[in-house]
Amino acid sequence: MIETIAFHIAAGSLGGNLAGGLLKQLNLGLGGNTLCGLAGGALAAGAGAVAGTLATSGGLPALVIGGCGGATLMALAGLLREIRGSG
Repeated sequence: MIETIAFHIAAGSLGGNLAGGLLKQLNLGLGGNTLCGLAGGALAAGAGAVAGTLATSGGLPALVIGGCGGATLMALAGLLREIRGSG
């Protein structure tokens, strides 16, 4: 179970940085992308634990879910920054 949580968090960091590379306008820089990604991966792991699926999701699903969580949170943070900057 600890490995699965670690997969979520590590994949979240990677997902945040990949999203930052793909979404240039929403990019928060390496530190911002990584922090948002880590938080998104941790949120994905927490959501999985609440749903009861964390223990059964193996390495690959944990990587996908954590990566998506990290990318989503990074993109939302970048979007909020853009909205605040344009107003």
